[in-house]
Amino acid sequence: MTGFSGPPTGSSSGGTLTGVSRIKGPRWAKMPLVTVGMLGLQIVWSVEMSYASPYLLSLGLSKSFMSVVFVAGPLSGLVVQPLIGVLADQSRSKYGRRRPFIIGGALLCVLAILLLGFTRSFSSIFTPKGSKANDALTIAFAVLSIYCIDFSINAVQAADRALLVDLLPPSQQETGNAWAGRMFGIGSVAGFFVGNIDLPKTFPYLGKTELEVLSVITSICLIVTHAITSTSVTEKVLVRSSNEKKPSMFTIFRDIWVNMRTLPRTIKQICLIQFLCGISHHHCG
Repeated sequence: MTGFSGPPTGSSSGGTLTGVSRIKGPRWAKMPLVTVGMLGLQIVWSVEMSYASPYLLSLGLSKSFMSVVFVAGPLSGLVVQPLIGVLADQSRSKYGRRRPFIIGGALLCVLAILLLGFTRSFSSIFTPKGSKANDALTIAFAVLSIYCIDFSINAVQAADRALLVDLLPPSQQETGNAWAGRMFGIGSVAGFFVGNIDLPKTFPYLGKTELEVLSVITSICLIVTHAITSTSVTEKVLVRSSNEKKPSMFTIFRDIWVNMRTLPRTIKQICLIQFLCGISHHHCG
């Protein structure tokens, strides 16, 4: 059993939550098990931040167009995280409200990471290698992969954070967030440190270039860490009443907009701080 099981039923998104939320395993392993997915997340972010820009420049993408490409990160965070939060809250999957989005987003992210690492190989399937068409298609695949990575990893991150809140009682939220911070730190160090290793020489069977090998390793880390978390927890399941209608996408976006405008003053201040930190990170980092 976990440190928090809570009452067997409850209400959420107009339905009833049934079952028990719990983290499996011994007490000392509960926090690492529920937060290890954050490690995989941060490895993906670190690899993208350190390798995507020089790779796109090496393909011939102009520096002025780079800003258009990397607006994917802030844009995906603005749109995807609140959207996934609402959709997950209303999910009636028998596996819980968060884990289907975690696994689905992680699988999509893995495909995008592998596309980024092997863009030249993929484009050579459709166009002659070394041709102008091949170069253009390679750039298109690389840009597409970065957008897919950012949007899918933000979906996973939103579900990861919601899962942490769902599983831990208020008295353990601070400890849970501290463990999440540790995992983010470890993932960041690992993602940047791996650049010091000659990966094609160390793992010649994974690819011919540094980025190819790194894309495979990053994909494995993301899947393994989230597989550990997903198999180590059980979630409550949302059961909707028979006469309740599923909300439309218009209703969902309208509710998100209304909630954004009616946030408490303290939350608005926190959002402003995060906004300014994001600007300093992307412009001065």
